[in-house]
Amino acid sequence: MRIFVDVDEAAERFEELIELALRGDEVLICRAGKPVAELTSIPKGVSASYEKSGTQT
Repeated sequence: MRIFVDVDEAAERFEELIELALRGDEVLICRAGKPVAELTSIPKGVSASYEKSGTQT
């Protein structure tokens, strides 16, 4: 499912939007009604490579 949310709403619902992204929904964050960012999940296996390499964000 494609979900559009305003930046302010995304800030308030961030945890919920993460869960939606994890289940495969497309979460688009908008400013003035136009998408400016997309919230996506990290594919399985990729997070393990971050842990092994010691990469931190």
